[in-house]
Amino acid sequence: MPAIIIVSAILLILTGILVAGVFILIQQKEHKKKLALAAQLEKEEEERRKEKRKKRAAEIEKAKRRKKEREERRRKQREEDAEMVMKFEDYLKTQMETQIQPGNDEPMPKKSATTAKDDEVLKKMGAMNLAVDLMAKNEEAEEKEGQ
Repeated sequence: MPAIIIVSAILLILTGILVAGVFILIQQKEHKKKLALAAQLEKEEEERRKEKRKKRAAEIEKAKRRKKEREERRRKQREEDAEMVMKFEDYLKTQMETQIQPGNDEPMPKKSATTAKDDEVLKKMGAMNLAVDLMAKNEEAEEKEGQ
């Protein structure tokens, strides 16, 4: 009878060891699954970050391109404005030098120095007014463009 008790005790201990081993194997499998899932989530998160970086870089590039285009338009507009002012000054200069009365094709005699200075001041004021008007128009266009 004591032999049966000893054998039963040994079998009970072996069964306990076997159950504990199976339990440990199950926990290891679950742990591996959790690690794999965590790695996959980390990989997906890294992909999202990469996509965000690419998207942000594209937005920055687009903004730079728009800024260059805006600067180019402004530069062209300034050149056109400067050209218009120069043409206007040339026009005023030729008008002041050769004023022709209706029905008379001969130029009027040269004016006195004081009158010529007054005419020059008027011409510069006209050119400045034109330049101020053009600058105001450009600022309005830039504000509209900014919106």
